[in-house]
Amino acid sequence: MSIRVLSLAALTGLVGLPAVGPSNPTTLRYRVDVTTESVVDLSAFGAPEQRQSNELSAFLSITLRDSSGGQAMTLVIDSLLADSVTAVTAKAMLDSTAGATWHGYVDARWRISGLKASRPTLLTGQLEGVLAGFFPRIRPGLSAGSTWSDTLDFSSESETGTTSARTFTNYSAAGPAEFAGQQAMKIASAYSTSTTGIQNSPQGAVNIDGAGTGTGTFYITPGPKSRYLGGSSETNTDLTVISPGAPAPIPVKAKSVIAVTLLK
Repeated sequence: MSIRVLSLAALTGLVGLPAVGPSNPTTLRYRVDVTTESVVDLSAFGAPEQRQSNELSAFLSITLRDSSGGQAMTLVIDSLLADSVTAVTAKAMLDSTAGATWHGYVDARWRISGLKASRPTLLTGQLEGVLAGFFPRIRPGLSAGSTWSDTLDFSSESETGTTSARTFTNYSAAGPAEFAGQQAMKIASAYSTSTTGIQNSPQGAVNIDGAGTGTGTFYITPGPKSRYLGGSSETNTDLTVISPGAPAPIPVKAKSVIAVTLLK
């Protein structure tokens, strides 16, 4: 039995910052590396644990334009790479997602809204949950020692199923630091997550519920027009899967580690 946990685990952990730049359009490119591990307890079937690991790298171009107190955003998936893709159909799915474009809006707290893919594919629906949480929510005028919190809600519906997630995050500005050879402010985060989803399968609907915790660290350039330089996060999630025909709910432990790098 194979259970897809990448999208559900990853969307709870990915954090980043947009560039807050001048009135002219600003385009930045990021590399996002996602490593997921899962352990599926199949004792209800009288079978041993099923362990999975995946690595996915996405290259993104993000263009921001000042608009009505915030910024209009265009996000493009330039390319996707995965270490565990061997099936021709799976590779075709990744290739077909290259060039996928989303449009949305980033408000003064760097909250993304109105995300819409211009060319939906099977994979864009899963990635949308990750992208919706790509920017953390900030408090304008933050300085070293500042603390704040925010709640992010996300829901989506596609032909592959539905997903709803909530992430509550506590942030703190740790102070000046150096990252990738540049002066930066270090920001730390600690968060809790809750996730529910339904995945469609030939056997029927697979229901997934989960909760988890995580921590993240990321770096921004100082000043009122900050730019995200990079960072990382780690999320550990306990999921319960109810599958048609299974004699009991199936416990799943999932871990996602995500690194974001600003490309020069």
